This record gives sequence, structure tokens and C-alpha cells, in this order.
Amino acid sequence: HAGRNPRFDGYRFAVGANWSNLSEGKIKDLREVQQKKGTKVVFCSFTSYVGQNFTPAEYNTDEATRNEFWGWKEGDSEAINAAIAKYAKAIADSVFKYNYDGFDIDFEPNYGYGGPLASDMGRMHTLLTELNKYIGPKSPNPDKLLIVDGEPQTLNAESGPLIDYFVVQAYTVSG
Repeated sequence: HAGRNPRFDGYRFAVGANWSNLSEGKIKDLREVQQKKGTKVVFCSFTSYVGQNFTPAEYNTDEATRNEFWGWKEGDSEAINAAIAKYAKAIADSVFKYNYDGFDIDFEPNYGYGGPLASDMGRMHTLLTELNKYIGPKSPNPDKLLIVDGEPQTLNAESGPLIDYFVVQAYTVSG
């Protein structure tokens, strides 16, 4: 059963793209599909760099300002790990704020979405480890899913147990 967590076999999943700043109506719809239909709803984001889709607008004006907000200092592994931990906490906070059933990392480092985080498998392992402090199979909240889709096969093998589901995407298939 590689790539599947038997705790969730048989569930239906919905991945949301417009996942933040939900109106009361959208929150009501979210609860209804979760409670009445039994659908697990996760939200999805690329994680090419620390802060992607989570940086407040006033700090997302350029790379230097964004990196300063998160505490990312290239070449300083301690600062980078702290920035990754801060990012993981922000992701988890969104899961809990809206009571999503988890988070889906759209991980495509070799298909245009690489970056200082996504292209470094050690840093991605750190992100997955930090996320598992809050969500995922090794977390205190194992009912909150951690999914990686795209190119999960490029992650370090040690990252596998930190993921509930992985989805390998194939864009060019013939035959």
C-alpha cells in the first residue's frame, strides 16, 4: 500500500485552490461537504520558496523583503531552518483556522516550480518534518492529512513516512 494510508481508504478528496480568506458562505459550504458528504477537503499550494502563498502582501513586494519577513538568510542553515519552521507553522495555522482536513504540497521542482525550498530535498525534508509537528501521519493530529503531489519520487526516501498520500503526476503520456 505504498503511497496510501489505510486510515483514509475509501474517502473522497477535494483540493481547494481558493483556500484563504473564506467568506461565511464558503465556510458553510466547506462544513456541509465535509459533514454531510464525508468529503475530505485539503488545500494546495506550491512551496517553491519559503512563504509562497503565505507572505502578507506588505512583505511580498520583492524577494529580499519576503526573505527578511520569514528570516531566510541564504548560506545560514540555522536561519533557513528557522524560516522553514515558521512557514510550516503558518501552513498548519491555516489548516486549523478553516478546519481543513489537511494540506497538499504541489511539488514540481523539475517542471517550472523549483526554487530555494522545492529544489533542495534536504530543505523539503525539513519542511515535512516541521509540518509533522502539527499535521500529517507523525503529528499529534494524524487526522490532518499531509499530501505531496507532482514529483514525490524525487524526495529523499526518509521523507516517505512523513506523508499520508503522494500522487505522481504525468503530463505527457502517450500510448
